[in-house]
Amino acid sequence: MLKRWLSVGVVMLIMGLTSGVTAHADSAEDHALATAPAGMTLTGDDASLTTSDQAANQAGFVPIRHGQAVALTTGEAQAGAVWSTNTHAFHLTQNQTIAAWVYLGCGQQASDGLAFVLQNDSRMVNATPQFGATPIGETLGVWGIDADPFPATATALSRTAIQNSWALALSTGRHTQANATAPGQANSFDLGATTPYLAAGYPGSGTTYQRHKVSGTLGGLLTPNRYYYSLALQGRLAVPNLANGQWHHVTLRWRAATHTMTVIVNDRQATTNAAESGTRRTVNVDLNRVDPNHTGYARWGLTAATSTGVTAPTLAVLTQSPRQPKQVTSAVKPQSKPKMTTRATNAHAAVTVTSHRSVQVPSTHPTTVTGRVTPTGTASARPTVQVTLNGQRLATTKPQPNGKFAVTIDAAQLRPGTDRVKLVAQTATRRTEPTTVALHVAGKLTFAALSTAPGFQKMPVATKNELVTRQPGWQIVVQDTRGTGSRWTLSAQSGTFVNETTGRPMAGAPVYVTDGTMTPLSRVPTTIMTHTTNDAQADGKTNVLAQWSAKTGILLHAQPGTAAGRYHGTITWTLNNAPE
Repeated sequence: MLKRWLSVGVVMLIMGLTSGVTAHADSAEDHALATAPAGMTLTGDDASLTTSDQAANQAGFVPIRHGQAVALTTGEAQAGAVWSTNTHAFHLTQNQTIAAWVYLGCGQQASDGLAFVLQNDSRMVNATPQFGATPIGETLGVWGIDADPFPATATALSRTAIQNSWALALSTGRHTQANATAPGQANSFDLGATTPYLAAGYPGSGTTYQRHKVSGTLGGLLTPNRYYYSLALQGRLAVPNLANGQWHHVTLRWRAATHTMTVIVNDRQATTNAAESGTRRTVNVDLNRVDPNHTGYARWGLTAATSTGVTAPTLAVLTQSPRQPKQVTSAVKPQSKPKMTTRATNAHAAVTVTSHRSVQVPSTHPTTVTGRVTPTGTASARPTVQVTLNGQRLATTKPQPNGKFAVTIDAAQLRPGTDRVKLVAQTATRRTEPTTVALHVAGKLTFAALSTAPGFQKMPVATKNELVTRQPGWQIVVQDTRGTGSRWTLSAQSGTFVNETTGRPMAGAPVYVTDGTMTPLSRVPTTIMTHTTNDAQADGKTNVLAQWSAKTGILLHAQPGTAAGRYHGTITWTLNNAPE
């Protein structure tokens, strides 16, 4: 019997693009920094803390009235960490104390929280969870990644965390998704919490993660079982006021003889620094999990991560470190270490920056980073300034006799999105920790590739409802060079497909298929994908088709009653600069 065939092509495409960049207010951060209590100066020639060289690490050091603050995150979908330098390691064989003021925002606008961490991960200052494209807030920058609804074991999940580590979490308790909607969402670590809380655990241990099962059809025989995880932590303590828009003092006291850590929260009054009783918990720490090679040391630090939509800053002001036994109660006295301050300017603006903030600069103008190196104490040799841009070393700069310097970066050297300038003051024998200036070069949201012209596969005339897959050669690639944290939505709509010869409509239409759902494309836009950009991944490019399989994405729903022939139609693609 002779088969009749039908061929369907998408012969015309219309690209819609709404432009513009959303501005984010940072008034909460400005207020928090303006009201920050006194703290330590953390950078300089004998720096106690440092950030990593990873572009995705958003942490930085911010000047405050007395000392410096650590800005771990300042916006949504970010991760940040600061770690002790080698000379300021945590001595596990000696009693130690770490103390800090922390700021997590307020109420529903609070950040996800932060963690105090001890670790001997082989990645050292580059230790971080295996996020993939976008940081996940419930990890606080230290726990494992629960984004797979079919994980093999809790041990497999734990391998995505910071290894050989112990963490004290200060969580705002927002991640409590449960039941059938929870698998694969990475939003359940705080299950059981009704308020902000603190608790401790081992991120790299499978026993830290409690598995919850969502049974598939027929006990998993027809459709597979799915899973999600919550955290099984030690010493959980509710701290209801932790996210009330105020600074809170936290003290950690390590007792080497008993291998115990006592944490005291709210033990100082923010405005007067007066001692208060606070609330405390003491937990045991298994050093075999933290220091498996029995070195007697660990790297200590602070980590944080934020979810999409969480814009509150995560801040800390250290008042005592393991190598700084004296409590800071007033302005920090000058110490014998060089300090570096920076300022970024361009032809149209002069913006004072801190090491963690992005500076908006035109993409067609050179940008000048200026600063001053101020030797203090007994420093004798005049330092030079080593400059790197996005990991590439630029020319070394000699400051003027008064310590001022200026580094001009040509527009051709900058890339759209976030560029990072690192400055290191050095002499023949000594150097400071890097000071980072983040330059946000105006980028754009666009289709890097868009072609669906190959259409759908040729098929016999349908005698029943069928889904027809795409021909090879489709390309849908979005590029967002506006910087990490930018968001976009891709949508599609379609009119009627018609026979090229007769003009008669086809019985059927393109549909958007996801796991378990099928949405016909109509003249009303259908959301295909929403995404938060991480410009450290593939220069901000997202291959939409990589998210689809042969049975998902845009397919053709062919129905009985369509005559043989060649059909064509229009799919309109719209790229918006924020989720709908």
